[in-house]
Amino acid sequence: MGQLQDRHSDRFIEYEKRMLEHSGLPYEAFKIEDIKIDLETPQNQEGEAQVQNSQSIRTIQVGDPSNQKVVLVHGFGGSGAMFWRIIKPLSEHFHVIMPDILGQGASSRPDVAHLGDNMMADQYLAGWMETWRIKMELTNFILIGHSFGGYQCGVYASHYPEHIKLLVLMSPLGLPEKPDDWNIDQEIESFPADRRLPKPAYKMAKHLWKLNMSPYKFLRCCGPLTDFLLWLFVRKRLKDAQLPDQQLTDYKVYLKETLPRPASTEMILYKCFDTDMFALVPLSSSERLMKLQVPIHFIFGSIDWMRQGGASKVIEANPKRELCGYHIVEGADHHMYWDQPERTQELLIRILKPPVEVVALNYIDQVEEVTGAENVKLLLEPQRVNI
Repeated sequence: MGQLQDRHSDRFIEYEKRMLEHSGLPYEAFKIEDIKIDLETPQNQEGEAQVQNSQSIRTIQVGDPSNQKVVLVHGFGGSGAMFWRIIKPLSEHFHVIMPDILGQGASSRPDVAHLGDNMMADQYLAGWMETWRIKMELTNFILIGHSFGGYQCGVYASHYPEHIKLLVLMSPLGLPEKPDDWNIDQEIESFPADRRLPKPAYKMAKHLWKLNMSPYKFLRCCGPLTDFLLWLFVRKRLKDAQLPDQQLTDYKVYLKETLPRPASTEMILYKCFDTDMFALVPLSSSERLMKLQVPIHFIFGSIDWMRQGGASKVIEANPKRELCGYHIVEGADHHMYWDQPERTQELLIRILKPPVEVVALNYIDQVEEVTGAENVKLLLEPQRVNI
């Protein structure tokens, strides 16, 4: 067991333990560490690099260290512990490593006010992860990112592709380019009525965005209302997962120990995205994944609200497109690892299991036979997963 640092409260450690035990694994199966990194930030306006020392990345590891290493990165406001529903089966095949993104979860919360534009912010995202990778001595690893973690991993992969064996993006944020004729009213109407954001709420969110008001800022100033708001948040976020009440309660308390901490990397959203949540430099652009030389897979839920445009274009441009895939998990929303954990974990195992190198790429049947993955298709259209 890794050394638990004094800066974490006893309450946080207790509820982190509970969330990991909800995976079905004993707490002793996990190695938990605060990996220290010295983060050199991008140059400031005077051309001087700035170094912020003693940052730490909360890192959870599980599984046989001799197995293929898989780095699993959470989404906005989350942490590695939020993958508890798929950790156990993945750990039976892989050495799973789950870092909390710098500035989120239980990792350090550095000040990011000096990041003047989206390019500096992207360098920051790629930089902390590369520094952490070096400390972890990771090479030839598989990288998986969900939502904002997908954007994080896509940015990292575009800077340091030589260290990655395979990239998997689960409902990633920031994938498509913004269409010239994009219309918010049409996008809102495209969602089912029960999942549609009311137009006044969207306008309010857009106004708060312009003020750089993080959704978690309210939790930091709500005092006694924090518990109630967190309960609403958890219920809304996990409404399709049908979790036992104890897991919901434990997760709410766990979030109370992480979300109200000082704002940090969450503020990068305002540097990298416009008010309609389109990335200023999309993952599907030539500067990002269009130049990637390693296989990539995209996974979305069948009722996912995340924009999927650009996935097929990225796969088509990949020189190893025969080993790429575009997958739809039936019955899942944005958080497919909560909504459909069995289907999600089975799909991931099929995608990730070796060997990934296939000689006769012209024969789809042989690709399936060698990889044992009928979901790894030579197709550019999404494939539905009914496992």
